[in-house]
Parts: sequence; C-alpha cells; structure tokens
Amino acid sequence: MSETQDDSDRTGSWQRLSEALSAVAAAWREAGASQIHPAPEDTSAIHQLRRSQAQELARTGYEAAEALTGLATVLAGQEGAAQVWETAHQSQRESWRRWRVAMDAEVPDENTPP
Repeated sequence: MSETQDDSDRTGSWQRLSEALSAVAAAWREAGASQIHPAPEDTSAIHQLRRSQAQELARTGYEAAEALTGLATVLAGQEGAAQVWETAHQSQRESWRRWRVAMDAEVPDENTPP
C-alpha cells in the first residue's frame, strides 16, 4: 500500500473515531433527556431525584465523549506532525548523502590513483 493511501486510511480512521465519539455524546444527551420525563406513579421527590441523576449521568457521559473527541484530534495532529518530521528527516539525510557523493567526486581521497 502506498504512503499516500496509508495517510488517507489513518485520516479516515481518526475521522471515524471522532464521528463515533460525537455519536456517543449525542446518545448520552438523549438518554439523559429521556430519563427526565416522569412516570405516572412517581412522586415529586422521586422525579426530582431521577432528574438530577439523569442530568449528572448525561453531563458526565457527554464530557467524557467530548474529552475523547479532543484527545483523538490531538493524537491525529501529533501523528501528522510526526509524519512531517519524518519526511523532513529523510530529505535531510538524502541531501547529506548527495553532498557526500558530490564531495567524494570532487576531492579524491588518498586511495584514488592520480
């Protein structure tokens, strides 16, 4: 597989992870909202307790999913930076190799016959 294809696959993987985490956050919000509606047999105190627990659960889940989405974004950025560094490092090594070849061609060493 080519390097461009690998990069595309990785980018797609990070995008899918981000989308999945956003879906989890939405599901947490929806689950919390659905728990807020009282059942007919609930007293006011029970309803209030369920509502506060559901809100806390929804907030916690949403914050966790948002944190994971942020982490995925940071990791994708770091991976991209590492790839740029690796490409620059390879270019530098290739430039150094070419310079050495050019210098060896211009300046014969002591083993080069006259």
